[in-house]
Amino acid sequence: MSTVTLPKVEFREARPYVAVRQRVTIPFGDGVDAALAPVEDYIKAQGFAEYGPCLFRYTLIDMPRLEVEFGFFTPRLLPPRDGLVVGEVPAGTYAFVLHTGPYDDLMEVNGLLIGWAAHKGIDWDVEKTSEGDRFASRLEIYLNPPVGDPNTWQTEVAIRIRG
Repeated sequence: MSTVTLPKVEFREARPYVAVRQRVTIPFGDGVDAALAPVEDYIKAQGFAEYGPCLFRYTLIDMPRLEVEFGFFTPRLLPPRDGLVVGEVPAGTYAFVLHTGPYDDLMEVNGLLIGWAAHKGIDWDVEKTSEGDRFASRLEIYLNPPVGDPNTWQTEVAIRIRG
């Protein structure tokens, strides 16, 4: 059974990460492990045994088409590498919720956060483009690996607020 916390708002510092950027169509779950493999290899080659958690950074949304960066937070900013996005999730004020349960519910969890923000008059840091909505920072952060009971999996959904 899934649970979701009440939405919260907080300022967050920038965080380094490494990812691979892909254009995908919902549902896209089958290709995630293959996308993450070269990212993990690069991080480990830099000498880090510990890193993470895993993150999906949704940079462009034009449902059901998405541009997503699949990656991991890193202990520090790493050197650039061809084929990978090496950078920082930007600092700023984020609205977020914590979801506990299977990943199947994450589209609804995103909808819950977006609906709450609309009700509160919160504006996302997003630019409307001819390609779709380009977000400054829209994240799903997978706080524990998807092993064991799916009802224990924790995912934070966070979107940066304009301003």
